[in-house]
Amino acid sequence: QVGILNVSGTSDISGSSGIEIRAGKLNIDGGTITATGEELTISDNPGGGSSVDGAAIAVSQHSTDQPIKVVINDGTFKGASALYEEIVVDAANESGIDISLEGGNYTGEISSENVTGFVSGGEFENTFDNTYLATDSDLYLTESGNYTAATVEEAPVNAKPVIATINDKGYASITDAIDAATDGNTIVLYRDVTESITVAEGKSITLDLNEKTLTSASNDTSSYAILVSGGTSEEENIKVEVKNGKVSGGDATIVVKGHADVVISNVEATTNGRYGLELYGEYDQSVEATKSKFTGSNAGVVVFGAEKENMTAAFTANNCTIIGGDYGVSGNGQYHYTTINIVDSKVSNTNNAGAAIFNPQIGSLSVSGNSEITGSTGIEMRSGSLTISGNVVVTATAEFSCESNNNGTTTTGVAIAVSQHTTENPITVTINDGIFNATKENGKAFYEIDTVTGSETSSSDVSISLTGGDFKAPVESKNKTG
Repeated sequence: QVGILNVSGTSDISGSSGIEIRAGKLNIDGGTITATGEELTISDNPGGGSSVDGAAIAVSQHSTDQPIKVVINDGTFKGASALYEEIVVDAANESGIDISLEGGNYTGEISSENVTGFVSGGEFENTFDNTYLATDSDLYLTESGNYTAATVEEAPVNAKPVIATINDKGYASITDAIDAATDGNTIVLYRDVTESITVAEGKSITLDLNEKTLTSASNDTSSYAILVSGGTSEEENIKVEVKNGKVSGGDATIVVKGHADVVISNVEATTNGRYGLELYGEYDQSVEATKSKFTGSNAGVVVFGAEKENMTAAFTANNCTIIGGDYGVSGNGQYHYTTINIVDSKVSNTNNAGAAIFNPQIGSLSVSGNSEITGSTGIEMRSGSLTISGNVVVTATAEFSCESNNNGTTTTGVAIAVSQHTTENPITVTINDGIFNATKENGKAFYEIDTVTGSETSSSDVSISLTGGDFKAPVESKNKTG
């Protein structure tokens, strides 16, 4: 009913739920309120009676839609849920619910379906959703191992802000959470943080950024925000997932080393350093990225090869955006054995030289789906194999040029460039479909050349097959026919 319920002093209230309020105002300034129900259970009870068991304080608006206001200044609250708010009837109006936790001691879960920003004080056995924190308040890990909600000025001495959680346990850094994690655990970022973290051999975990930002603690050479470091044998392979947020800074924002399989989804990795994502190579490793963005001043993504014929460094981008200064996606001519798959993704470079995709190493490159590849040159192959299929659009935006280069690209203004490296490794190009264009008047849709000075076997190991596609600019080959 509409009315006011006041609880104070040494009151001792217990029941399957301690107090359930479905309308009116509840003020608590003291006392002990205990839910004896062993687990939280919810029932739809629109006509009357309680709807929640197992909560010390249950807030469950009645079908009459009467406003509810709960103010807790002090007291002790124990139950499967210390405080639980949910509308269990369809007719209710969540805008009429107001909760304020300004103090008290809570043992059990804090949960609210409809109210945020309501916790400004109190001591808690467990962490809770950080959206429940009031403006200017934070959750602190105390020396006793419990948690206190407070402003910076009112935080307990030696308490540290909660940075990450595993289940309902909080940690003062992501590194502390990683140290405590076991295989299969999910670490959830609780707030924006500046920290460089390493997930090392023996830890197969998920890092949920929780729509927060992780910023590297350093931008020095070889620095990173996230380093995934697997072992040197297949038995020491680790599996790591990173999802749902932003990662920034570092010489390379995300680095993968050793035997590791990494899944990245809904992540934006950006740096003013060299690489948004670096596959360090040397061993079997894979990165599968979905709905993510990678940006770096040198390359958005760089893939160094596994260097061993029976291993590969594999990168797959599905529905991603990849932007680099010199290259969107690049390999390295000294580190071979890569597998790169670009699916339904946008890849570009922003400098007047370089290429959106540069492949100087032995390895396979596949571009498919509705991918859009845009750069000074679209794709330059100097080694390895290229297969293009689907509704791919490749566009070159620079003026056409071509010159010998032992360390980098040789062309600009070419949608697809084939220019065998001085190593004279084989090149195979198969184009089944797609649109290939150059925006400048002298640009090329396809261009094959061997710029190696003095070569006696110009493009001898180059195989080209154009079986489909719409070439909207000239197609030229200096060494291949048929």
